[in-house]
Amino acid sequence: MKQTNKQFSIFSTMMCCFLIGFTACDKDDEPVTAKERQLSVREWKITDIIRPKISNTSQDSSIMKACTGDDRMVFGINGNARSFQLKDNTSKCDSTIFFYDNGNWAVTGAQDQVQLNGARRTQKWKILLLNDSILKVQWRDSISTSNNILKTISLKNK
Repeated sequence: MKQTNKQFSIFSTMMCCFLIGFTACDKDDEPVTAKERQLSVREWKITDIIRPKISNTSQDSSIMKACTGDDRMVFGINGNARSFQLKDNTSKCDSTIFFYDNGNWAVTGAQDQVQLNGARRTQKWKILLLNDSILKVQWRDSISTSNNILKTISLKNK
């Protein structure tokens, strides 16, 4: 009986050391940058979508529909995973002006771009303004390289 208890004690000690060593080798989460934190601690409400006017490209034209006014952009961080959801809220819209999507995201470049790798499409947004209350981004919205439109979206902290 003493031999069995001694073997069990040695086995238990070895298992504890193994478990401690195994969990210590887990890869640490990547640090969250200030931009990532600013994006992810808020739910962003779409306030405007603009593009250059067709008749005068030096002026902007709002292309936002009334039903887009309750739509939301949510950036999430869970460990090393970065997920986003651009959702059509209660007032349903057609999504030809602005595509609703979800997927993964990353802040890229010199911390001035957001790469959205969505289920429907991939977009790279240039961050024009980001503070506690406003997010303003710009991107080339195109299906083909010959027909692309520079769009700017403004969002506010919900």
